[in-house]
Amino acid sequence: MVLPTSEDEDAEMEYYEVVNPEIIDKSGEISFEEGCLSFPGVTVAVVRASHVVMRYQDRTGQSHEKDFDGIGAVCAQHELDHLDGLTFLDRVSPLKRRLTLRAYKKAQAQARLDAEEDGRAAIRWR
Repeated sequence: MVLPTSEDEDAEMEYYEVVNPEIIDKSGEISFEEGCLSFPGVTVAVVRASHVVMRYQDRTGQSHEKDFDGIGAVCAQHELDHLDGLTFLDRVSPLKRRLTLRAYKKAQAQARLDAEEDGRAAIRWR
């Protein structure tokens, strides 16, 4: 897992090897415009905890606990959701999810048409 070390956009990213991660404490609330490689080009505001404590093991089996705040907390929760089979769209209202997916599918269809007009192959999303 690669997570930001601070709120500064130019800050370095920190690499964490995490085995069996779990959020053991969380507090506060933050709304952050999230995106994901699972849905290229899609962003939506998601409300998550602004502070989390994650317990995990490293590759040797040693246990660790790490506090994350702000965007680091958002990213940690986002990545742990993937391990549970969830995406950021599962964290928004059903209406927002439907509207976002509708716009995503429309954009994908337009991209296919544009690619076909240009004689390029396009990736299909179903």
